[in-house]
Amino acid sequence: METLPAMTAERYPSLVPDEPILIEALRSATRTLHVELERGPLVRELLRGELPRPAYGAMLRNLLAIYQALERGLSQHAQRPTLAWLPLRALRRVEALEVDLGVWHGPGWAEELPVHPLTQDYQKRLDRLSQHDPDLLLAHAYVRYLGDLSGGQSLQRLVARQMGTTTAEGTRFYQFGTGDEVRSLAGELRAGLGRDHWPRAQVEALAEEASWSFRQHALIFGALAKEHGLSSPTSAL
Repeated sequence: METLPAMTAERYPSLVPDEPILIEALRSATRTLHVELERGPLVRELLRGELPRPAYGAMLRNLLAIYQALERGLSQHAQRPTLAWLPLRALRRVEALEVDLGVWHGPGWAEELPVHPLTQDYQKRLDRLSQHDPDLLLAHAYVRYLGDLSGGQSLQRLVARQMGTTTAEGTRFYQFGTGDEVRSLAGELRAGLGRDHWPRAQVEALAEEASWSFRQHALIFGALAKEHGLSSPTSAL
């Protein structure tokens, strides 16, 4: 049996050389980056329930820009066999984010909240992938949607509590249905990513793309944190 090159085997230790498992490679490649992202000031303060309202609005605005590019590309290639299995109708976040931004910032959010240049770079990358290598959009779908489904329920309750309301107002972004529906959707994503045996080179390319996504998120969130002074004590939402 052919052995993986040392660097690849170290990076993706769970892969079987002849039949790489995509979901395993994505998890292995991004595990440390995920932890580092959560330790950054923006996400840290969000999880503490201490993220200032303007910073939260800025975060939502920049996430919306990412989702607009991602969902545009996924929709364009929805009939592509490697992407057609995605339950995109249930996953879409653009409309939900637009509603939440209206709640958090008001009707002028589109004109008044800027998209950071680092986020614009992310959008451009997604647009290039859509044109030249659409299969790699799957890495970004993994990073965004599985993350949303995994932590969204807790974040919805946290944000709603900080807003001082028991309603779903302002938390549409985190809503994918009932608890059972969320678990089913997350399971469908994991099963789809683990269903087919991709060529090793494509698995590695997707894992690298997912890693790039996490690193770019960290840069974006770090820049937003700096703009909103999150290195100093913060006020509640």
